[in-house]
Amino acid sequence: MTSPSDAPEKGHAASASASLLIRFLGLALPARYAEAICHYYRLDTPLAPSQKCPALQREVAKPMRISRERARQLIARSHGILAAAFQSPPPLLRSIIDDSITYLNALGGTLRRDAALSLPPPPEFGAASPYAVLLLLSEFVPQITAYRDFLTLAPPATAEAAELFLLARLRAATSLQPIDELADSAPSELAAALPPGHLPALLKALALVLPDITLTHDGRVALTAVAGPELLAELLSTRPDATLPVLRTAYNLLVPPEAQIGQGHLLAFIHASDAFEKTTPGHYRLRRPHQPPLPR
Repeated sequence: MTSPSDAPEKGHAASASASLLIRFLGLALPARYAEAICHYYRLDTPLAPSQKCPALQREVAKPMRISRERARQLIARSHGILAAAFQSPPPLLRSIIDDSITYLNALGGTLRRDAALSLPPPPEFGAASPYAVLLLLSEFVPQITAYRDFLTLAPPATAEAAELFLLARLRAATSLQPIDELADSAPSELAAALPPGHLPALLKALALVLPDITLTHDGRVALTAVAGPELLAELLSTRPDATLPVLRTAYNLLVPPEAQIGQGHLLAFIHASDAFEKTTPGHYRLRRPHQPPLPR
């Protein structure tokens, strides 16, 4: 096979507006292989909120008019060829890797898929979502780790250690904790394993993907069983009473979409605590003289 450094451009690389990565894939892979990888990682179009990345095999097969099994074969064989190319990356690929690591480093070393949807892609990524580009690179570049539902510059062992640290601290906490303060209190070996400023971003990403944890927009975090009643108490401390729809709307403004809840959860918070009482039907208030702790 012709080497990526001197092969003519093929397939997806033919367009002058193609990203550098798609250009490299066109150089390194046969045309149908490159096409399959572009569909699999959705490199040739912006990533929509409802789309999986990587794509399903049937989503690769349909536009190529091939069977799912053939799509699987093309993807697997492409990965084998790319793994060899990444062992000794040519200048174009080295530039892509360096630019991608620099980009992820500027984001604090962590990128969630949902966050990437709102970020404009760097020019060298073309139309592709930064998440899609970095996800492909994570298959071959040791510095980029796909961990749970996000990408990080933290090695897998460091990401796992950060997860265990976060869970241990939250299980022992009785109130919302500022995530920056949690990062400052992390064991020295955990903090030393990451560049300065990367641990808070890693803890925030973990808080958003781990179950039963709530992270607020102002950077506080707790187990949902702890955070829910505390946030509800904060809301009711500013009003004499409120209905469940009003409280639900106000509560969900305090947290990202991953932590938003319905009225059933609010009722569970109310019934689980003696801090609240019903006034008139459908209205709730803080039970006097309870006052919530002030946000830190």
